[in-house]
Amino acid sequence: MSALASSIRMPYLRSPRRRTAAGAVAALAASAAVARYHGSPSGWVAAFAAAVLVVLAAIDIEARRVPNAIVVPAGFLVLGARMILDPRWSWPVAAFAAALSFFVLAIVRPGALGMGDVKLVFLMGALLGPAILAALVVGTVSAAVVGLLLIARHGADARRISIPYAPFLVCGALAVLLLGHP
Repeated sequence: MSALASSIRMPYLRSPRRRTAAGAVAALAASAAVARYHGSPSGWVAAFAAAVLVVLAAIDIEARRVPNAIVVPAGFLVLGARMILDPRWSWPVAAFAAALSFFVLAIVRPGALGMGDVKLVFLMGALLGPAILAALVVGTVSAAVVGLLLIARHGADARRISIPYAPFLVCGALAVLLLGHP
């Protein structure tokens, strides 16, 4: 059996409750994107990306990973769709610049960021273009707030507590996507 075949059959979200919750939130995010962009083709691209982002956040919460089998094809699909609908260089520049920045951070501080986060910000950059900066600020600040709460609760022991970063990045991306200028 090939590695690809086994990875496709393996469920990323094992808990039926989490799978149902992730599906419901993904559907809600996709519906909100379609409504926000008035059913335009860009809105459908945003809806697809929003649903994928929610699923990736749920997987990262449960499995502490962002699967390549989902994030890489989604990133290139969104980038291609953005380039077809609005052929500007800002889409690929934002996607690759964000990914390169996170790649450098992952190399400089091994263990602080994973390569899944690098690919996730590629998807976010393809989706948001230059607005990726705002999404990264929102996501990082929200993660910092949780980190400060952990420090307040656990003191120095909080250094040994790891938290998945993808859900915070996804919250930033969804905030910018749904609340920012369309």
